[in-house]
Amino acid sequence: MQRFLRARKLWKYITGDAQPPHFSETDDDADDDTLHIQYQTQLEDWDSVNSKIITWFSNTSVSSIHSLFTHFETAKEVWDYLAEWYSSVDGANEYQLGLELHHLRFDSGQTLTDFYNKMSNLWNHLAQFEPTWTCPTDAAAFYAYRDRSRLRHFLMALPPDYEHIWASLLHCHPLPTVGQALAELRSEETCKKTMVYQHSQPVLATPVWAPLQPPSQSIRGSSSKNMPSGSQKQYCSFCRRDIHSYEDCRSRLKPKRKGYHNRQTAAVTNSSGPSPDSPSSTLTAADVETIVTQVLSRNTI
Repeated sequence: MQRFLRARKLWKYITGDAQPPHFSETDDDADDDTLHIQYQTQLEDWDSVNSKIITWFSNTSVSSIHSLFTHFETAKEVWDYLAEWYSSVDGANEYQLGLELHHLRFDSGQTLTDFYNKMSNLWNHLAQFEPTWTCPTDAAAFYAYRDRSRLRHFLMALPPDYEHIWASLLHCHPLPTVGQALAELRSEETCKKTMVYQHSQPVLATPVWAPLQPPSQSIRGSSSKNMPSGSQKQYCSFCRRDIHSYEDCRSRLKPKRKGYHNRQTAAVTNSSGPSPDSPSSTLTAADVETIVTQVLSRNTI
């Protein structure tokens, strides 16, 4: 708020240098009228700026605090009240701030910038307990030590993922500032987010087409392939039954009866040609005519 008021050239209203105008009477009535008009204009301008500053204080405070601003007439009075309210410089407050800073750790769900802002807020509150240095040399030495201490606290609160970064920063001479270290760490943070984003992208899978199976040779063969293993029906091509396989066919493996081979051989021999003792089966032309005549006569009947 102080920087905001200084930027608008209104800080004099807080310090009390910009006082409300005063009207002083003179012996000349004409001059008094002119001065009175000028006084009214200056008073309105001053009161407008003063009320505007009080309104800004009210809008930036909680309701339990800005409800007390009605008792004050000037912006300086409001500022002094707020300074007294928030400037509780005591040992308990310093201990509480130091304890929070000691236990503050980087959370994986936040960014480095958010973590730095939270730690910087604690540093600013602890700065009000620092001594005031009159010697510029002593002040410069103290501020240099304070910056190194802040850098150390900031790097100690980081997770092990950034160990290689802060290890290289601590080997720099001179040591970098907290802002410079934050810039290096943010670059590493951006790289980590990029890697996580690339690994999280879905990969389009290429469909693997199964090779075409050749058509089955028979319906029985194709149906047996579709059946689960261990439950396929067996088929015997010897006896044409589906209760056993060809290798286990008993009809094929059972021994032949005695004399079966001799009878089969004799039948083949008899059918292959006439025996020497049998009469000749040669037909003459007369026999052929007789047979044809009998066939024709039967068809006519």
